[in-house]
Amino acid sequence: MEQLKVGDILFGMWHYSMHYPVWFRVTKITEKRAEAERLCSCGGGQQGYEWPNLNRVAESRKHYIKVNAKNGRLETGSWKRYDHYFLEKWDNQPIWADHMD
Repeated sequence: MEQLKVGDILFGMWHYSMHYPVWFRVTKITEKRAEAERLCSCGGGQQGYEWPNLNRVAESRKHYIKVNAKNGRLETGSWKRYDHYFLEKWDNQPIWADHMD
């Protein structure tokens, strides 16, 4: 797994007509994939900077993260599902979000 360790915070950007981060914390790493929990956001509101709420899990189900063989990027979910994200390690800086459609 691409230099991930348990506890790493990852984010993906959800955007169609809006632009906001979706947060994940790595909880387990195996040879082929990692497991993560989705975290809630802090800050922002309709528009503004956001960061992960490290004390609040957004969903109880596990998210599986893998490295895409074609482009080498971390990703979660499936193209056939609503929850597909390309992921990056979070650098501890707030990220600009726009929840307005």
